[in-house]
Parts: sequence; C-alpha cells; structure tokens
Amino acid sequence: SSGAASPSLMLSHWERLQVDPYFTPTTEEEREEFGEQGQGFTEPNLARRFIDQVRRRKGIAVEEKIV
Repeated sequence: SSGAASPSLMLSHWERLQVDPYFTPTTEEEREEFGEQGQGFTEPNLARRFIDQVRRRKGIAVEEKIV
C-alpha cells in the first residue's frame, strides 16, 4: 500500500433522542424548574446542539443570543 492507508467506516445505527430540541417552558411549574428559556438543565440539550451545529455548517441562521 506504499504507506497510504484508508479506513473503512460504516454507519452502525441511528438512535432517536428522547429530548425535545424546541422545548420552552410554558407553565409556571416548568418556569420554576427550568428557568424562563429552559436553561436550567444540568446538561445542555443534545438534540438542539446537533441541530445548531448542522445549521451553522450549512450556513443557515441559528437562533442564539449574543451578549
């Protein structure tokens, strides 16, 4: 192979995420638990992060706050 190596990659499977990427708290209880914009999670919304990464890569507008 003269030192040239190429990996063989293959998709294993798809997995559906159990989190809503567009979740926003609507009731008073949800606002108390998650905050006004749903930022009170201990971990970031993985589905939303994937969507935002794809939108940035494709050059599509991303909803984000710039402070």
